[in-house]
Amino acid sequence: MKASAMRVTDRSDNHNWLVNIDGNSRLLDMDDIRAALNPWRDELTSLQPGEKITLGRKYYEVVLQGCSGGVAEYERHPNPPDAYWRDEDDLLCELAGNNQAGPLYELGVDTLPDGVEDITGLIHDEPPRVFWAAQTGYLGIDYVDPSFEA
Repeated sequence: MKASAMRVTDRSDNHNWLVNIDGNSRLLDMDDIRAALNPWRDELTSLQPGEKITLGRKYYEVVLQGCSGGVAEYERHPNPPDAYWRDEDDLLCELAGNNQAGPLYELGVDTLPDGVEDITGLIHDEPPRVFWAAQTGYLGIDYVDPSFEA
């Protein structure tokens, strides 16, 4: 995926962004940014007219919870992500450095503590990486790529 954006000013001094994703270009205003490109909002709004950046994949934390109804399956917590990271390792360091979470164990990679179930395959819309931490329970890391779709 190739994505870039450039801030442009039209004849009425309105600021817009010319965004190109995989060869498809669109002129977007702030409402479009809020709807479709929210993870990149801070980067886009900080651009000066004529300045261009590359839009890359963004990573975010997913909180996992048991499905309602007592079924032995899990789902994502319905709240949207609080923050996005440009680098998966930075997000992982943030999660591991959270003293309240305790040590992180990656399901399918690490040996889990006694009594902790490997729930991979039981999660609706399962993120690519799933972890368990003593204080916070199950969580995951997922990503979003630039898209014109909200």
